[in-house]
Amino acid sequence: MRWWALRTRAIALLLCAASFGVFATPVERASNSIGQDLGVWQGSEYRLVLFEGKRTLYKGDRVQFIEEERIEGGRTIVRRWDEAGALTLTIIEAGHPIEQRSGDMSVLYRYDEDGYLTQLITLVDGRVNRVESFSYRDGELSVVTALGDDEALRSFSWRTGERLFTYNTRGSGQSFALTASGRQVIEGWSEGSEPVREIIRATEEGGYTITRATEVEVYDSASLLIQTIDPVAVTNYRYNEDHTLVASERTSGGQETITYYEEGRVVGAEQRVDGELKKTIRYGDDGSRIETLYVDGRPYSDVTYEGASNRVRSIVYH
Repeated sequence: MRWWALRTRAIALLLCAASFGVFATPVERASNSIGQDLGVWQGSEYRLVLFEGKRTLYKGDRVQFIEEERIEGGRTIVRRWDEAGALTLTIIEAGHPIEQRSGDMSVLYRYDEDGYLTQLITLVDGRVNRVESFSYRDGELSVVTALGDDEALRSFSWRTGERLFTYNTRGSGQSFALTASGRQVIEGWSEGSEPVREIIRATEEGGYTITRATEVEVYDSASLLIQTIDPVAVTNYRYNEDHTLVASERTSGGQETITYYEEGRVVGAEQRVDGELKKTIRYGDDGSRIETLYVDGRPYSDVTYEGASNRVRSIVYH
């Protein structure tokens, strides 16, 4: 968790990561979405141009931001204009950002004698809008308290091989735990509702399972839901090569329902009892459907319903 405690120092280093030296001709460097200097530009999507003391980040031919750095009164002042021309000004002192301004909002940073961030104060039109306080234990972040319109309390704790994060807002909250065995346990609660508990376990195939009360969801290595299990039924899901759902198969006792999908919508279904076909359903583009009933495995009748209703349009017997 030390990375959190020193995150503001990382922000300052990032802002100063590339040299702001004055170049007589533009110098093009490879970059990424946050403007890091990644070496000689060789046609990558992001391009950082250094020229006349400014850094300009491009994505293709579109400017993402223009940034310049100046030393003023012993402090480093970084000015950044986004693609819309809005200015964000950051003041850095002794390697730490101490203030950031953007429009009518400003953020003040406060540190302890060891350089750990202890407080963030957000002001809007010069008035305090939000205050975040940071507490540490053994050099690690342990509690974040936020006061303002969205009051919140975040706590972090750890033991050998285990981590716990708890987030509380007004009347609700969540906790996230990573156990030594690799399980992730998620619990959520809110006023007037029963707590919800989820347990996430990795599978040998590279996927994972999520257990909620009496229901289990199984995901594959591509994070596709492939099975749900509850006390009543088991449902399996099939996908095509593009990871688009094409069918779901729900089995409950001796009853099986297969639903077919195309481009995200239901186009058909069939129902079986003890392996024997009992009904097929075909859906029209207008929302209508035709249900074919079977007796002894043979079609008995076709019942056509109007779109989005159970009003019978016609019945045809075989």
